[in-house]
Amino acid sequence: MSIEVVIRINASVGRVWAVLIDVEKWPEWTTMKSVARVDGGALAVGSKARMKQPKLGSTVWTVTEFSPGRSFVWEAKRPGLTLVAGHRIDVVGPSAVNLTLSIDQRGPFGRIVARLTRGTVTRLVQREAEGHKRRSEAPGSMARIVPLGHSHGLYWTIESAQKMSGTSILVDRLYTG
Repeated sequence: MSIEVVIRINASVGRVWAVLIDVEKWPEWTTMKSVARVDGGALAVGSKARMKQPKLGSTVWTVTEFSPGRSFVWEAKRPGLTLVAGHRIDVVGPSAVNLTLSIDQRGPFGRIVARLTRGTVTRLVQREAEGHKRRSEAPGSMARIVPLGHSHGLYWTIESAQKMSGTSILVDRLYTG
């Protein structure tokens, strides 16, 4: 059973992407209690994060798909259940995007768990989308270009920051090689 929430965000794709991949800071603008990266480095296929959510407990998520500046998917496995969560950005204008968040519950217990938790999970996904919207549209939120390396042809990424000393640049695009 799948749940999908689409929300329009009036911000550049670069700004929304910076907020979206800053997973450890999600508790600042979503209902999540905590998110801690299990590994270091930039978010990429194979990256892991331990997430604690209200009413759902703690789960380790592993990135299985990653398209820089556009989307990522991660999965969490429990006995008889695989959770697949998608995060996708679609550009709808020069400073507007649609953010699509989805969750699919699969496996032998997927349908049972989905029926029991549908209302709670739908509310949590909706609140997550609303939090990303608020954070992305917030005035004073900045982004800076940070070298990432050459993985996936991406040479730079965007790092969000509340306060930065020195020169700051708000970036609207990701530069790829």
